[in-house]
Amino acid sequence: MLRVNQFLRAVLKQPEGKGSVTVGDAKFTEREPEAYTDEEVDAFLKACGPFHAPVFNTLLPCVGRL
Repeated sequence: MLRVNQFLRAVLKQPEGKGSVTVGDAKFTEREPEAYTDEEVDAFLKACGPFHAPVFNTLLPCVGRL
């Protein structure tokens, strides 16, 4: 978004600090990670194919969200 503002300032020949987008407009809110229930994990692993199920079973303890 701020790069768009740089482009607009260059095209409209506006001075530094002026423009249609400000730093206050660029807000980032960090979301809380979602913890899955055991039932959701079991349903996911059952839906996995013969290759992906062992891969996800190996990675599952490393995730740390359960």
